[in-house]
Amino acid sequence: MTQQKKKGFGKETLPFNPVSDVYHTLNNGYPISITPRQARYILANHNGDNRPISKVQVNKIYKSIQFDNFYEDGQSMTFNKNGDLTEKQHTLKAIAKFPDDRKFNLLVTVGVEPDTFQKSATAKTRTPKDELQRKYPTTTPTDYATLSDICRRKGIKTVTLQNVVPNWKIWGDNIHEGLRISDEFWSTTQDSTAYTQIKKTVNAFCTLAYTAGLEDEVTTLLEYLAQVYIEDGAPTTVVVGFDHYFSKNTVHLHNTPKGDLLFKMLCVALDLIIEREDGLIRYVQEDISINDEYVKDSNTFLKLTNISPIV
Repeated sequence: MTQQKKKGFGKETLPFNPVSDVYHTLNNGYPISITPRQARYILANHNGDNRPISKVQVNKIYKSIQFDNFYEDGQSMTFNKNGDLTEKQHTLKAIAKFPDDRKFNLLVTVGVEPDTFQKSATAKTRTPKDELQRKYPTTTPTDYATLSDICRRKGIKTVTLQNVVPNWKIWGDNIHEGLRISDEFWSTTQDSTAYTQIKKTVNAFCTLAYTAGLEDEVTTLLEYLAQVYIEDGAPTTVVVGFDHYFSKNTVHLHNTPKGDLLFKMLCVALDLIIEREDGLIRYVQEDISINDEYVKDSNTFLKLTNISPIV
């Protein structure tokens, strides 16, 4: 693409010149209105030196604008000294899909050094945990891990930048209560259990049980289970079988399927504690598969996967 072609700007194309040897933000730092037609022009004439476009990312931005809003996020559309677009190509691709009478305010910075991405450290990607701690600075990694596991039990496969704060507003207070319940178990066992690597699942289970009004029952279950791991402990029948079943059936599982099985096992164990508080009741037979089909008849599983706090 020639320098001459890049300098061909005007009202019929662009209201600014993307070619500049001076690094600065145009329009005295104020946004410039970009139409879908102008977005298409930029993509066709000034995007020849950029990374491949991700259709998934474009669709995410388009749906976000369509169903929510176009947020002025403070990030500039940038062009290098040759007039090549270096940032905001996915946003422009999404804007280009809207009717031509729409206008979108964007900061525009020109004069960026070519190949700057090869020569400078990249910005840290913002994660859902970052967003949660930005909005609620006192939240901890344990809070976030517990929330993510609760979301999984509620059918939300992925915690995102968009859903993490709304879900914390729903579950935050109850998570703190759930952690209060599970903390005694972790403290008593000194984090020496077979479940330590998937603590978030136990924490989520306690949160959901608290929400369902089963605090006494889940506390009893954890007190019994702790006896398996403390010196001179006296574990009752149900938790002996529970611990043996978990050890036998998770040896080859990674943490995600291991957590899924543990959650179902805890629901079945709580059913048995509710049936017999002293725990003198056999856990399931070793050849039984505790899967989705098995737990569909578990009152605790159905209650916990359908419960939500009263907001």
